[in-house]
Amino acid sequence: FCADGNEPEGKLVIDTAGNLYGVTDAGGSYGTVYELSPNAKHTEWTFKVLYTFRPSDGDMPMAGLAYAGQSSGNPYDGASPLYGTTTAGGAFQKGVVYRLTPSNGTWTEKTLYTFCSEGGADCTDGAQPRAPVLVGLKNERYGATQYGGANSEGVVFTLTPGTGDIWTERLLHSFCSAPNCADGGQPTSDVVMDA
Repeated sequence: FCADGNEPEGKLVIDTAGNLYGVTDAGGSYGTVYELSPNAKHTEWTFKVLYTFRPSDGDMPMAGLAYAGQSSGNPYDGASPLYGTTTAGGAFQKGVVYRLTPSNGTWTEKTLYTFCSEGGADCTDGAQPRAPVLVGLKNERYGATQYGGANSEGVVFTLTPGTGDIWTERLLHSFCSAPNCADGGQPTSDVVMDA
């Protein structure tokens, strides 16, 4: 069962106090988000599960976590939300983008977007993200999915927040749109943003 999770995936995040945050794609129930906290000498670490996924809110988080300011190289502040993706789970079992928000020692998960929500077997809005999201400068989120899109070879997407914390997806590119897939297909790594 591995209540603390197993099969850790993605890059670790470090906060200003030296705590580490990461994900496991299995264990818990359907994957976990965890924290490792060092003692003053960094010789011993305390492990804590922050969140355990259920199929309805995500399954198999295979990417690392993201936070505002990460792309500038700033460490995580330990108090603002963390963002991530799951490869499966959600209403259509094709993955989600989620937010974890800390408050008084507990973490609350909110699904920001569920992939394959446009219906159909093709999942034109994307399916099965394996990479973390990027928190943009204007509060938008960017990412890629391995499958789905116009040609079932993955997409690059952006999510923007609206009224009532409802997030809207916009596709930036569907892969394999060029002859012989000259533009590539099935992306599994994160996107980066230049200056």
